[in-house]
This record gives sequence, C-alpha cells and structure tokens, in this order.
Amino acid sequence: MAERHTYNLSREETVGAARSIAREYANDDLILTLRQLYYQFVSRGLEANGQHVYDRLGATLTKARYEGTFPISWLEDRGRDTGEMEWATNKDSVQAALHETRRAIQSCPYWYLERSKWWGQRELVSVWVEKEALSGVFADPCERHQVPLFACKGYPSVSALWSWLAAVMETRTAFFHAFGWSPKPVILYFGDHDPDGIEIPRSALNSLYKLLDLKEDWFTIEVERMALTLDQVATYDPPPFPAKTTSARYRRYFDEYGIDDAWELDALEPRVLRDLVDEGVARHFDEEVCDQMQHELHAMRNELREQITDPTFIDSIF
Repeated sequence: MAERHTYNLSREETVGAARSIAREYANDDLILTLRQLYYQFVSRGLEANGQHVYDRLGATLTKARYEGTFPISWLEDRGRDTGEMEWATNKDSVQAALHETRRAIQSCPYWYLERSKWWGQRELVSVWVEKEALSGVFADPCERHQVPLFACKGYPSVSALWSWLAAVMETRTAFFHAFGWSPKPVILYFGDHDPDGIEIPRSALNSLYKLLDLKEDWFTIEVERMALTLDQVATYDPPPFPAKTTSARYRRYFDEYGIDDAWELDALEPRVLRDLVDEGVARHFDEEVCDQMQHELHAMRNELREQITDPTFIDSIF
C-alpha cells in the first residue's frame, strides 16, 4: 500500500501562508528560493520536515503561480542563469551622443580613477557559498562590501580554483608594487553542516596549496567557516535531516562530531546569512586605511576634473 501523509494545511492555506511569508521577505528586498520558503514553513511549525512536504509545496505553488494566486516574482531559481538578453538599442542621434559625451566627461574622474575599498588593506576577503542556488542571498552584501562571491557548486573544480587563485595572485602583485607587501586572502565560507559541507572547504584549501606549489609560490590562505556551525544549529534550531551514510566523508564526520544528523544552509533565514557576511567582513576590514586611501583618491579626481574641463583640452579633442 502506498505511504500516506497528513498535512497541516490545505492547498488554499498553503498558498495563503506562502504569500504571507514571501511578502514579508519581499518587503526587505529579499526573494526566496522554493527551498528557503519550505524551511520557513517547517521552522514556523506550519508543516513537518520531509521531502514529500517539499515536493507538495513546489507543486502547489507552481499551480498557484500559473493561476495568478501567487506572484511569480516572489520566488526565484538562482541555479539557472538565462544570461543577459538585449535585442535592440537606439543610439544613433546627435542628442544621444551629446548626452553620453556629457555624462562621460562628468563621471570620468570616478570611472577612470576608481579604487576598491580594499585597496591598501592587509587582508582580502572573498565569500564562498557551497550552493549556487543561494548566491542571490549573498549578492547584495558582497556588492555592498565590494568582496568577490564564489559559488562553489559542491567541490569546486581545479579550473575554478585556479581562476580564483590567479585573481588573488594578480592582486597581491599589484599591492606589492604599490606598498612593498602583499595582503593575505581570507575566505568566508558558507555551507551545509553535513559530511560534504564540512569537507568542501578543507579539500578546496588543500587543492589551492597544491596549485601554489606548481607556481613555486606560497602564501597563507585563511578559511573561516561562517555557517553552518553547531553553535548556530543550537541558536536557530533548523530542522535536521539524516547525514548520508553513503558519503565517503561520513565516517570522518561522525568521528569528529559524534552525530549522524545534518543541516542545510538554506534553513537559515536570509537576514541571518546577510548579517553573518557583515560580521565576517568587519573583522577583516580596517576603516582607517580605507578613509586614507579614499582621501588620496578624491584629490586625484579633483586634479583630473580640472584638466579635462579646461577649454584647451576640449578643443584638442574636437
């Protein structure tokens, strides 16, 4: 006989609760994935924790979105990128050219003389997240702090690790030429608390050091696990799921933590994850250094503006 499940909410109540939760986050400019919304149902005691509940929620909301009873834009799939799509532009008028030229001259001191707020810092922060589906949650705080965001997609490939490392090495070289020293890279890592989620940053760090050996270069890379931790599990009480005993990393996980439960990063509220980014960045960022570097940049911008607005300079162009 097929297994039967009892649900706390009817389909109509499910849609209503989903609208309420999604609207709450949309008011804070946060768009949830289906899995994050599911965890809100579980954490608020609206439904039990289980794959069948997740599947039913997905099917219910798919139908509701087609019927217009749940706004399509209130859920997003961050794991699928349709790319930039643009089919037509219209920039063939004199007025358009004048507008673009005026804007370019006015903004030139800012786009040509531009520095990251990390210029001159002793440490360079990157945010790594295990799942690409959660990258949307981290995009805003990373952009605000001007730190790179790297979606590992599980165990990152050698090519992906090399791309990240090459960018770090290029930046370290630029700092050395400017200051005579190179900053230390710091990775703020966000992943599941399960056998693979614990092992991914360890494996990635080991691979990064192997790549440095090939380049006959070596420097310390710090990995700081921001989430999930057992302290956060105790604080936020996310719903558990059984750790995969078939994972090659299960035995090490069990020996290290003495548990066979696991927790997904998705279960933490987006606000909590964003706060953790803020906290992690703050520990590795020197505001005084930033103020000094921005003061120097402001002086350079003023000098450049004076030069490009000189009539003789404009006459030499046209």
